Amino acid sequence: ATAWRYWDGIPAPPNVSAEEWSLRLAAVRIRSGKADEGVAALKRALADRKTLVPDLVRRGAALARELLDSGNPEAAGAVFDLMLPLAAGNDARGILFGLGRIQELAGRNPAAADYFLRSALLADAQAPDALALQARFAAGINLARAGYKEDARAQFRWLLGNANDPTQREAARRELSRL
Repeated sequence: ATAWRYWDGIPAPPNVSAEEWSLRLAAVRIRSGKADEGVAALKRALADRKTLVPDLVRRGAALARELLDSGNPEAAGAVFDLMLPLAAGNDARGILFGLGRIQELAGRNPAAADYFLRSALLADAQAPDALALQARFAAGINLARAGYKEDARAQFRWLLGNANDPTQREAARRELSRL
């Protein structure tokens, strides 16, 4: 739990960028049980950044998922929020999906559906990929929970028409029958 203290104040090694070093230090603090301090340090380090190399965005998003999986959705949301404006393409889709999970866990179903749909609609490919299908399904579930039955039906019908996997089509059919 005190490992971060040994790292605190050490300048970035010559072959490591300041942003990468800040992310490493934040990860050490977070994994040492100091999530708030780690998130605050990351916010300070990235405050004026307009861009970040994709690898660091992915590592930041992975750190946020780690926080979410370990039961700290507030800190996870803060890290996702930091990474989202710096992300593009599939990285942004994954972050939006993670923000949707956080909203879903908090019972904020309309907000969750919004994040899931934004994730699904950022897909670059002509045919929907696994993340787009999963995001549409999650959006449909959250729309139904929020009472937006017609919108939920639209998502499940879209899945019936676009999913190739029989399991996904069956799950959409089952959810559609519940509405």
